[in-house]
Amino acid sequence: MQRLSNPHFRGQVEWELEGLEQASWVLMHFDPATKSPISLLELGLLASSGRLAVSCPDGFWRKGNVEVVCARYGVPLFDGLDPLIAHIKAELADGPS
Repeated sequence: MQRLSNPHFRGQVEWELEGLEQASWVLMHFDPATKSPISLLELGLLASSGRLAVSCPDGFWRKGNVEVVCARYGVPLFDGLDPLIAHIKAELADGPS
């Protein structure tokens, strides 16, 4: 059962959130074949972190929401995985700012 009272569920979600908090970069891809509700939630949590880059191809059911959030918080947004990967490779090659 996915409830706070379920220690296994709570532990898994807390582990995931801790991983997101500790990551130097978080890359998200919104596949048009999915709804991705948890990824949308995580997008909102991380939008202002400065550590997020997103891929959201045409066809994703909430692409407009993803575009607005990314624009508002200056999150790099790409139409596919290849440009997202190229972006993060360039960021990593440039080193810490």
